[in-house]
Amino acid sequence: MDEAASGDRWDRFARAMPAFVWTTDERGTVTYASPLTIEALELTVGDDALHLPSVALSAVSEAVSRAIDGRRSTVRTVHGNDRLIASVAPLLEGAEIVGTIATAVLYDEAGDRDALLTDRLEMAIARGARSGEIVTVVALELDQFNDVVDSFGFAIADSVVEELVRRLEEVMRPSDTVIRRFAQYVLMVLPDVREPAQVPAVFERLRRLLDAPFLFAGEALRLTLSGGIALLGTDANDPETLIECAFRALHRARAEGTDSFRFHSEEMQNAVRLRMVIDQAVRRTTSAGEFDLAYQPIVSLTTDRVIGFEALLRPQDDMRMLIGTRDFISAAEGNGSIIALDQLVLERALADIGALARAQNTRIGLNVNLSARNFTDRGLLSTLSALIAASDFDPAWLELELTETELLADFETALRTIAGIRELGVRVAIDDFGTGYNSLINLRHLSVTTIKIDTSFIHGIGFDPHAEAIVRALIGLAHELRLSVIAEGVENAQQRSFLRAAGCDAFQGFAYSAAISLADCAAFVKPAAHDLTAEAALLPAFDTIIPGPS
Repeated sequence: MDEAASGDRWDRFARAMPAFVWTTDERGTVTYASPLTIEALELTVGDDALHLPSVALSAVSEAVSRAIDGRRSTVRTVHGNDRLIASVAPLLEGAEIVGTIATAVLYDEAGDRDALLTDRLEMAIARGARSGEIVTVVALELDQFNDVVDSFGFAIADSVVEELVRRLEEVMRPSDTVIRRFAQYVLMVLPDVREPAQVPAVFERLRRLLDAPFLFAGEALRLTLSGGIALLGTDANDPETLIECAFRALHRARAEGTDSFRFHSEEMQNAVRLRMVIDQAVRRTTSAGEFDLAYQPIVSLTTDRVIGFEALLRPQDDMRMLIGTRDFISAAEGNGSIIALDQLVLERALADIGALARAQNTRIGLNVNLSARNFTDRGLLSTLSALIAASDFDPAWLELELTETELLADFETALRTIAGIRELGVRVAIDDFGTGYNSLINLRHLSVTTIKIDTSFIHGIGFDPHAEAIVRALIGLAHELRLSVIAEGVENAQQRSFLRAAGCDAFQGFAYSAAISLADCAAFVKPAAHDLTAEAALLPAFDTIIPGPS
């Protein structure tokens, strides 16, 4: 498209919008201004948008500056007797910033504020319909607003609410909208919430904005905030009703006391409350180490002897009534306590199996699962080294497991971390192997020692020829790469016999034993007098995996 045609396109676009539109180059010089922009803002091609002469538009200059630095910015300022809200974004060609693009509208405090709110909600609803994200409306009120009016007058109370709006605008994303409604209320539109459980965390951030006192009339006012939350689809499907639902939820929150929030939907309120209770319980349990470990035997298919145990986390009985193991771990990942939890599990498992090995005067393998968060934690290697040293555990008998899905989430980081773990003498297994779409491509780049074939393939043995063919192929591939193979979820003698015939090295599952307590592990461990050379000869590479007796 030539330059004239491009300019004509911009003009048609700008005239169709009830807003001011202009663009700049990478130096901030205006390269296009719509007729409305030229007429009302007196901003035209060739002007320096970084140094607008009007004091009222100085905030727009700052927003243009931020956009040139790659940051989208929304500003509210005064132009004459009107208020201007402008959104300025980087203008990109590929990854290169070549200028900025701005849109702005004028609004007054009385009539246009509601129109602006409705417009933003309609845009968010249309976007949510395309993306599947949840549009959320939050109605906020300072709990002490009426007290401030009674003590200091309406002018001070009005300034306090304006200060709240200013603080909100500083921390919210460019896509969010913050608008004052009536005297004491503030409405927020969050257009791209992925799930309702995210909203309490947003509200907690808003609460922290009130940690700093409001300084007015020589007083430091300590205030709290209550909120009502309405969700598109769950509570309403149009802007007006969504706003009404948010206000109804706010009034319920205020009725329950200060510094609280409520969802409009009772079902959603209960679900989020349960999520918060679980989250707090998981944090408490993790910090106090209040969990149990069970150990599932790993059995050699060559000698039918137990060669190690996989440590499995189990919430204690009171927690288990609230949440299952899988959800417990998921909650720990969600609230960030999974790194500490993994390290506590590893520390306890090293102590447990180390003590068992010393009591039996033998060596016992230990497999422990680590989350992807731990594999990307910079302190993992130093923590791992310290835990091994403190437990006096032979690192050659420790194997850390990372699921294939987690591995592929950040492959480059996992690659470096696995190499570091192997330098410590610790083995690394890929758990649930075969479920990732590019497993085989990446396998040759990883310095892992073991693959654990996913249960879904094992369950097909005996009736699904395709599953059997995949299992044989995975075993053959692993052996060509000098890796050991453990089959998970082996439940019957037929599966066990097939795996032995296919050359699989070891297995775990109900065909031998479910996970057991530490106290029961001793019965599965052979005395030290038995010869481990058969296990050592499973594979040429197994001399680093199942060492012979020293």
